Order: sequence, then structure tokens, then C-alpha cells
Amino acid sequence: MSWVCLEVSKGVAMSQGAPPVLDYDVDMIEPPKWPKAVGITSIVIGAVMVGCAGCGVVGSIFGQAMVPPEMQNQMPPSQISPGMMIHLAAGVVADILLIVAGGMTLGRKIAGRHLHLAYAGFAVVLFGIGVWLQFQHQAVMQQWAAQNPDNPTAKAMQGPMGSIGLIIGIVIGAIFGFLYPLFLTIWFGFVKRTEESMTGGIERPNPAA
Repeated sequence: MSWVCLEVSKGVAMSQGAPPVLDYDVDMIEPPKWPKAVGITSIVIGAVMVGCAGCGVVGSIFGQAMVPPEMQNQMPPSQISPGMMIHLAAGVVADILLIVAGGMTLGRKIAGRHLHLAYAGFAVVLFGIGVWLQFQHQAVMQQWAAQNPDNPTAKAMQGPMGSIGLIIGIVIGAIFGFLYPLFLTIWFGFVKRTEESMTGGIERPNPAA
């Protein structure tokens, strides 16, 4: 009888004295911080690029309409060609994909990695097409300027400022359309490849279970 009481008392002592080690450790361990940084960066870049695309479309549609009729013959041809419009629409789709990928990454979902890689491949292709379209557009503008040598706008385009605008456009496109996608390709393609790398291996109990 005493042996039974001793075993019972030992079991009670162990049950009362054992601290919740697993829950304590989970609460003390912090998950990786990089998903928050990458997720917010992607959301901000995507939102800014969507806004820039909207401003470009509005400016192209209503820009010449706001010019007085007597000055419209001095303006160059349409600033956005049909090919550029298609490219712009595809860019908006890519930017929305980037925003969704950023949100998934903020939530530490492995889908954020997949969406970021899909965006990166899409964006690099669009960047190459965009550079080609810009050079095509620049050639059209230069031809118009050569055909209208007395036009004030044509004179400005033939000066050094005409080339500077093209260079600035390519540099901005390279930063957002090539360098960031390249970073995402390296980061998610070779560095952070698993869901554990996003969560730090922490598995919290499901409250509904």
C-alpha cells in the first residue's frame, strides 16, 4: 500500500512541477524578420508602379486634349503606341501579382515564394520588351523631329535633353523591372526555398484543434 502511495505522489509531483517547456520555447523564439521586409517592399513597389501606370495612361489620353488647338500641330505623334499600351497593361498585371506575392510573404505562406518567382520571370521578360519599345518610340520621335526642324518641340528633342529622358526611363525601368526581380530570383530561388525558412520552424498549436 505504501508503494502505491509513493508512486502516486511521484506522479503528482512530476505533473505539478514540470514547466510547459514547449509552449514557453515557442513563445520566446522569434520568427525570421525578412518576410516582413520583403513583403512590405514588394507591396510598396507594386502599388507605386500601378500608380505610375495609371498616371501615364491618363497623361497620354488627356495630355494632348488639354493643348490649345493652335498648338496641337506643334506636338509630336501620340506618346503611347498600341504596343506600349499592351506592354503597360501587362505591367499592371505583373505589379498586381507582386502585391499579392508580398501579402502572402507577410503571412509567411510558401505561396509567396512561388508568386515572387513567377513575378520575377514575368518582369524580366517585360523589361526586355520595354527597352525595345522605348528605342522604337525614340526612333519615331527622332524621325518626327527631323521632319519638323523649325518646331520648338523638335528642337528640344534633338538637343541633349532628348537623350537624357530615354536614359532616365531605362535606368528607372532597370531598378524596378530588372534588379528587384533579379534579387527575388536569387533570394527565393537559391536562399529561402522552404516554408521553414519563412517561419523559423515554429509550429504553433491550432486554437481550433
